Amino acid sequence: MIMISLLGYLPLNLIFPCRLLMTIKQTGDLSQEMFQVLKQFSRVKWENKSIQELKPSESELLGTLYLTLSNGNGNKALAASAISNLLNITPAAVTHLLNPLESGGFIKRHKKPDDKRFVFISLTGKGKRIAETLLEDESENLARLVTHLGKDESQTFIRLMVSTIDFFVNEPTVQADP
Repeated sequence: MIMISLLGYLPLNLIFPCRLLMTIKQTGDLSQEMFQVLKQFSRVKWENKSIQELKPSESELLGTLYLTLSNGNGNKALAASAISNLLNITPAAVTHLLNPLESGGFIKRHKKPDDKRFVFISLTGKGKRIAETLLEDESENLARLVTHLGKDESQTFIRLMVSTIDFFVNEPTVQADP
């Protein structure tokens, strides 16, 4: 099972330093400890050693495109605007990511014949093979993480991550008084 919906597409060759917990200041303040752990988590290298030519953001786009086009709805291409929405990035950022993927032969752009403003993106054979490799690697790495944590801790991790994401997405931010 691939946990795309929880974390988004991230190549996971996760090497989490064991000394992390030792670096957290033992202040007794849980918010400080959380801050330190989250800061370390954001610095973890989410590298994929099998596809070194791609940046993580390019890998994410390929994986997202592959999963979206493989969902059984029959689509062969996806609008660039849909990619922007799926990845929660600007259309300009999508263009920036598409350029090297197109020049590398991973994707192909198609313009709508009656309206050249609309661009659709499809995977090439090379792009499909690479996306499949990325997803297989991610699945293997997540399986290794589940084995490392065990079933109970994995379920706890998922529950806590979902709750944390929900908190930051849905909780109103505290605003200073005028």
